[in-house]
Amino acid sequence: MGAAPAWPLEGRAPRVWRELWSLPQSVAWERLHLVRVVARYAAKLVMAERGDASAAILAEVRQLEDRLGLSAMSMLRLRWVIADDKTTDQSADVANLNDYRDAL
Repeated sequence: MGAAPAWPLEGRAPRVWRELWSLPQSVAWERLHLVRVVARYAAKLVMAERGDASAAILAEVRQLEDRLGLSAMSMLRLRWVIADDKTTDQSADVANLNDYRDAL
């Protein structure tokens, strides 16, 4: 995983942004050109973590988490597997994020 792309939106969330881009899922986000979607998630997450977040913001955060593969269930639905290079089964019928990293 490389460095996080430059923060593309106005406002505060660069710390969350850098944390997100350190995750293994970031390989797929970059390949799928989801930079702005991840940025929107980071901005909404900062809003959701405030004490006065609306139900709508919380729902949007959950939906974006689902689409970005940020939970075990969403990774299963996306057929994403995060595996150590040493234990990768190349014959598996599941997308491996390490394959995306190698392609970049």
